[in-house]
Amino acid sequence: MLWRLYEGDAHIALGHASWHAYCKSEFGFSKSQSYRLRDAGRVAEVLPQLGNEAAREFVRLLYDHRDELEEVWREAARRAEASNRLTASQIRGVVDEVLDSARQPSVQAADLISPSPSARCARRLVELADELAGKLLDLEDSATRFDMVTSEGELGDAWSAHTGLLSLVRTLASEGRSLLDEAVSDAQEIGRRSHQSAKAAGARVAKKSKALEAPGAEEMP
Repeated sequence: MLWRLYEGDAHIALGHASWHAYCKSEFGFSKSQSYRLRDAGRVAEVLPQLGNEAAREFVRLLYDHRDELEEVWREAARRAEASNRLTASQIRGVVDEVLDSARQPSVQAADLISPSPSARCARRLVELADELAGKLLDLEDSATRFDMVTSEGELGDAWSAHTGLLSLVRTLASEGRSLLDEAVSDAQEIGRRSHQSAKAAGARVAKKSKALEAPGAEEMP
């Protein structure tokens, strides 16, 4: 339903500045929740057999792997045949495999050369940003699952999953801060060396200019 409201520009028709503003006013949704539920509706357009909770697990594939949605769904359903029950956790596992596989760089000539520490740091920062974005969405989603709890057992499972994700987000954020500190230190060192090289180049140019200005430096016609 939310996807159709978005497609129909309901938020604009009602005078809201953004989709999030509309969802917050009408449904009390947070920013990430409003966009994630919208995207779950987009997934349901491709896979109408999915419930809302299952559709949310496919959102991370929506933009870069949209053509693979049906294939991933079939693989998740195949794995669930043994237990005769497909869970959101099983779907999440298949989605994680697809994304992990996509993140593996293809082997090219440049990959055979050992990258510099700065390049490795930058590459890991990019990977971390992607991982952190996905886990933050998972964390936001896990918070909404408390609304569906009906027993102490479900509450314990939901809390365990939520705190586990929170711990993982903190670990990724901590690694990111360390890498950023390392990147800043590398940048400062590169800047120091560049400054020294520029000074040396300036001295050479000045010396050459002075030599050219000296009497007899040029041949007389």
